[in-house]
Amino acid sequence: ALPQTVDDPVWNTFETNEFSLFGQILVEPKMYTPSNDFVYVKSVFNNNAITFLLEWDDITENAPNSIDPISSIFSDAAAIQFPITIPETAVAQKPYFLMGNKTLGVNLWRWDRKEGINELNAYGIDKQKPQEQNEESIKGSFVYVDGRYKLIFNRPLTTADNKNDIQFETNKFIPISFFLWNGQNSETETKTALSTWSNLFLEKKDTGKKIIYTIIVGLSIVLLEFIVVWRVSRTS
Repeated sequence: ALPQTVDDPVWNTFETNEFSLFGQILVEPKMYTPSNDFVYVKSVFNNNAITFLLEWDDITENAPNSIDPISSIFSDAAAIQFPITIPETAVAQKPYFLMGNKTLGVNLWRWDRKEGINELNAYGIDKQKPQEQNEESIKGSFVYVDGRYKLIFNRPLTTADNKNDIQFETNKFIPISFFLWNGQNSETETKTALSTWSNLFLEKKDTGKKIIYTIIVGLSIVLLEFIVVWRVSRTS
């Protein structure tokens, strides 16, 4: 069973991966001084689904229409980015890391402090399109405690929407990257902290059944060789 909450003790058994973030300075309006330099990520999967836990520091919890409208102009937000189609090899061409390009699109899992979780497709940072609600298959939750966000994304490994959703596969290098927006720092839309592409690898480990099958096959070969040798010795 996959962890369902950010505080599930099972998360303590998994390694934390640290990803460096930098300001988006390629497209106007730019963000030269983002609030976050790092996002911390854990992930776990089973035969049916995959779950990600994202953590980052933020001294203010921001959502529009809160008690202090001056400091809460924009909402805190975060996103995971994947290519819609997994490249055939680790060195094959990937979508442009800034939300894709005209020919290679990305699948974005986005959480917004006000809007919640939604799924988008993008073919460039200025060409984002939300998916229809009935097509979304991502679930999640978050907590904000002592200046730190903890956010869960959960989704089945595969979906019926091959055109817009990434279909996770084991034993493949899957490009993955991250975005964070701090509303207190006027971060919104293109004014974001982001990472470059890294690789997610869902390792398919050998099961006990496969090991047993290998042993049976090996013993069968040995037995067959013994029978052949025995018959040859009787006829000689």
